[in-house]
Amino acid sequence: ILRFVQELSATKAGTALSPLPLPIRLGFLSSDGTPASFSVDGADYQTETLFMMSEHKAEVTITFEAAEKGPFTPSLLRDFSAPVRLVDDLTTDERLQLMAHDVDLFNRWDSGQKLLEKAIHDYLNDSLQDSFISQLSKAFSILLEDKTIRDDFKTQMMSLPGQAVIESAIKNCDPVAVFNARRVVCQKLALPMLDKVLAMLSDDKLELTMQASGRHLRNALLSWAIEAGSQE
Repeated sequence: ILRFVQELSATKAGTALSPLPLPIRLGFLSSDGTPASFSVDGADYQTETLFMMSEHKAEVTITFEAAEKGPFTPSLLRDFSAPVRLVDDLTTDERLQLMAHDVDLFNRWDSGQKLLEKAIHDYLNDSLQDSFISQLSKAFSILLEDKTIRDDFKTQMMSLPGQAVIESAIKNCDPVAVFNARRVVCQKLALPMLDKVLAMLSDDKLELTMQASGRHLRNALLSWAIEAGSQE
């Protein structure tokens, strides 16, 4: 069961706002990361479906049935189907699943950014776990090995959330601490991936320099290698 609730910020004049029609594109991932078939109200879907939140209702509940036994991870707002800020209750494991396997690149990137934000905030709060870093590094490894994904997208995935993004979520923020936290998180992620990064820089060196997107990825890989302390 999925429950969607639409909330609109009040205007300065206090004008009452009615719900807006919102297109919600969604799908599900099975436990092995492959797209899961499902049905809603008797209609079968192989990978995803699109439904509209009516302008007459601020809340809607969807009951779906999976073709196979779960667990399943919901992939919501695919292709950024509506210009809204989605607040969900996805777990860290579910976000890792989306980042590593989702066929929707927007959700894959968004999940990665939220996981990186979590890592940075955890470090600032002295609660960053090595097990989480290991899981996140594994998800990045799966991403880099995926030959179906363009190099420029991989580059975007490897880019940590900006300084301003992290600072905006912290009250009485220390900019220097945020700067250091971003760098330390990058180092911790790059270390277990160093052999893979160096192998990509060596084996695919020619291929990565043939197009602009490949050169951007090569620069990102070099940056991670340097953060990991490589002298090669």
